Amino acid sequence: MKVIKTIKDKILFAYQLVAAITLVVLIAAAAIQVVTRYVIAQPPGWTDELARFAFVWCSAVVALDKGMHAGITLLEEKLPEAGRRVLKIICTILVIAMAALVGVKGVSLVSVTVTVLSPSLHLSMAVINVSICLCGFGMALVGLVQLLELLTGSKDAAKVETMEEIIEEGGTAE
Repeated sequence: MKVIKTIKDKILFAYQLVAAITLVVLIAAAAIQVVTRYVIAQPPGWTDELARFAFVWCSAVVALDKGMHAGITLLEEKLPEAGRRVLKIICTILVIAMAALVGVKGVSLVSVTVTVLSPSLHLSMAVINVSICLCGFGMALVGLVQLLELLTGSKDAAKVETMEEIIEEGGTAE
């Protein structure tokens, strides 16, 4: 389990790095667009496209790993600890299945958009759409590790927290 967690942590570092770089690109493109809109009254079209593409690359994988995705906890809060654990396992399996499906379908999308160019940047849309594959497969990987932790009782996965407990602790559901 320790080896799997080490591999996951290294992959997550790469996702965090890409997310940080694309966030900087997004902010820079938006800033250029705002400044040129007010200074010369005509922002370049590529800044809007670049900002949208950078936003797509901001990784949801890191958010999933940190337990920062939005969730409806009404049912979870009504269940006893054992019921919460079962619910968490079922939800994690569903996340893995959906994420893997997104990754697989993303591969199909990439293959059909290789020759399609973006209007302003003239960049292959496959470069943009590969983020769908990486996000799907990355989320599936995170989900698999979380499922292993839940099933083996390693880490703190055996203790399934409600959102109120997470907020009270000032942390994330890790």
